[in-house]
Amino acid sequence: MTGRLTLLGLAALIATSTLMISEPAEAKDRRPHRVDRTYGGKIIIVKKRLPMMIKSRRHLVSHLRKYKTAHVWPNKKVKGEKQWKFHFMAFFNRKLNDVEVKVKFYDVTRGSKKFIEGDAMYLDRGQTNFASYMILEKPQFQPNRQYKMYIASAKSGRTLAQVKFWLRGQRETYSGKVEFSDEEAKLK
Repeated sequence: MTGRLTLLGLAALIATSTLMISEPAEAKDRRPHRVDRTYGGKIIIVKKRLPMMIKSRRHLVSHLRKYKTAHVWPNKKVKGEKQWKFHFMAFFNRKLNDVEVKVKFYDVTRGSKKFIEGDAMYLDRGQTNFASYMILEKPQFQPNRQYKMYIASAKSGRTLAQVKFWLRGQRETYSGKVEFSDEEAKLK
């Protein structure tokens, strides 16, 4: 990994990798994977981190609807708008048949699909969803560009979930004016 794409929170990922919803057993039997079917094959980017304890499916869906976004703004804690941190939840259409998935990013701003960066993630076999966060950094990722994030099976390469989103921020502006110090001018 080059350091531009940072997959963080491995301990948090393991702790939150399986969606834990506290409902009575009979309610689970009547509506298995209802949330997963609604969002199957999608990655939902949220403005606010998902709660550690999800009380019900309704609570999860409410949180996803309330904080869902397609625009990721620069991390305010880092000077110079050099990185974007976002939380997401991925839902698969089927149970995961492998422990490794590939996360890939493509720039799709002008309609073409240009590969930017990718890395592997490790999950539990049989999962249908997981929540985590990611940090994207310059120079690979640039502000005011649209990206597509894919999570694909490492074995088959089949896309499990995807999302299109914008990285926001200010572009670097150049005045075209060059100033040399007296010492630099004398050297030339």
